[in-house]
Amino acid sequence: MQDIQRDYARELDKSANQDEKLDKLCEINVIEQVLNVGETTILQDAWLKDQDVAIHGWIYHITDGIFQDLQVTISGLDDLAGLRQEMLAKQ
Repeated sequence: MQDIQRDYARELDKSANQDEKLDKLCEINVIEQVLNVGETTILQDAWLKDQDVAIHGWIYHITDGIFQDLQVTISGLDDLAGLRQEMLAKQ
């Protein structure tokens, strides 16, 4: 989590207060984990074989008990590359 905090400091600094900053940090962590799963050879091999596999980024907010869809879904190598580019732009 410290790497994410360091890498996304500019994005996190946009948050108004500590609670918002922590929520954003957790959301970025989920997105990074979606990318990590997508970068595994197992998933990449499946996509290369045209298997229908998708990874979705969801987060559970403990304050209200509601799952939130972060609108982060990758279902192929193109999606993976696009999301990686998007996240690198936020660093």
